[in-house]
Amino acid sequence: MSAAAEASPRTCTATKAFTTSACIGALAGATSKTMVAPVERIRLLLQMARFSPSSNASDAAMAVLRKEGTSGLWRGNGLAVVRAMLSKGILFATQDSAKSSLGSDAVAGGIAGLAASGISYPLDLLRTRLAGSVGVGSLASLTRDTIAKHGVLSLWAGCSATLLGGIFFEGARFGIFGKLMNAQISDADGSPYLGPASSGTIASLVAGNIIYPNDTVRRRLQTTAGHGQTYAQATRALLQEGGVQRLYRGFLLYNLKAAPSAAVQFYTYFTLKSLLFPSNSNTTGR
Repeated sequence: MSAAAEASPRTCTATKAFTTSACIGALAGATSKTMVAPVERIRLLLQMARFSPSSNASDAAMAVLRKEGTSGLWRGNGLAVVRAMLSKGILFATQDSAKSSLGSDAVAGGIAGLAASGISYPLDLLRTRLAGSVGVGSLASLTRDTIAKHGVLSLWAGCSATLLGGIFFEGARFGIFGKLMNAQISDADGSPYLGPASSGTIASLVAGNIIYPNDTVRRRLQTTAGHGQTYAQATRALLQEGGVQRLYRGFLLYNLKAAPSAAVQFYTYFTLKSLLFPSNSNTTGR
């Protein structure tokens, strides 16, 4: 049998595994995103300074409820779910594939973060603008206005901050996740203290808290206020608005959102993967 003939079954198997992992990741992303949508909506409003610096989460929530009703707390979630399904599907499938080739959770996570954030970026930008304002028009009108004013390429405005953030965040997150899972920390009965949900939560919180200022900068670059600004200019403008504290606005809400989101995301992905691929149910090589 020729080498090409031998390679074909392996290629088909790898493609099937990648597709299945992408579908599982998409489901995990959609589930976690919908669950924390209200908290994320309020965080975006605070982070993007839609209210005075003295305003808190309660003020923002009441403003949304008054102008948009209860459904306003999930404003932009449909787009967020679509983006999450695309982004997390690519993320987990790419991380799995790259890990098997490179042997490093961190490097594979960085590659996966770059791929996922780059492909899903226009959806991220539109979702930020839609959820980051109160009482604005529909997604269709927002998309038309954005393209009409600044062109199609404006859908990638400020993408450099998101791409760099994706590389660092996912690299650090999967690197920490792999270390925690491989540590095999167990109780007296031999049961592991840290499963995928708890390991994913810890890894996400550590990586997310370190990179949080970058998230604030990238949000500004995604809005009309930051259009045309460089990363340095956007950072300087934010510092002028409120000092270093301005870069951390919405920080507590991020942690409130990130913990359950990561737990659901990692638990869903690895539980379903263990059922479909019992002999190879994780990205860490355990």
